Amino acid sequence: MQSPSFLAQQRQFEEGYGRSTANSLFGIAKIPTGNHIRDMLDAVYLGDDLVSRQPLCLAVLDAGGHFLFV
Repeated sequence: MQSPSFLAQQRQFEEGYGRSTANSLFGIAKIPTGNHIRDMLDAVYLGDDLVSRQPLCLAVLDAGGHFLFV
């Protein structure tokens, strides 16, 4: 059964198989905690340009639109 949490699923793989997809594909030796991921993302500065466009982005999403990141 697929887990709704990528990190939880990777921990289950590690416990059950001794390896995880994160380890096999990405070389991640130790699965990070959710708090560690949040701490790393909190430090990311998105820039004034993105912050200034936030109202537009929210309006697009509220209208049922989406963004394609390439």
